[in-house]
Amino acid sequence: GHVTTTNQPSFLAHSPAGLGSATSIMKNFVTVVHNTGGHLNSTSGYFTAPVAGKYFITAGILVGTGTGRLEFHLEKNSGSPYISGNGTGTTYDGPTISGVFDLSVNDTMRVRLGSGSPHSGGNHPNTYFCGHLLG
Repeated sequence: GHVTTTNQPSFLAHSPAGLGSATSIMKNFVTVVHNTGGHLNSTSGYFTAPVAGKYFITAGILVGTGTGRLEFHLEKNSGSPYISGNGTGTTYDGPTISGVFDLSVNDTMRVRLGSGSPHSGGNHPNTYFCGHLLG
């Protein structure tokens, strides 16, 4: 019911500080490239859908070399992982995950580290969270 072309909700943030333990949420972003509509809370790491629709959401984490397997998840409403990704931890793997999510108004999306160690505690532009409303 709303035309959102000129105000299409979208965000891109990278270099989260403090992403380094097995239950960490990707948050406290050092760099927010854009946050159209202000629906990403860069401090908490949560994106909140302003309108119902299909959203393309993607994330990547640069794995610390030699740290072993890293696993991370895209989670809707702080629930069980909807999509998971992993890297081997050798030569700075850069695993990414993405998907199209059917979100209702006020549904949230976040990235959670399941296991392993990101490069330099996650503070790197190869570690990112972004998304936009498809329609």
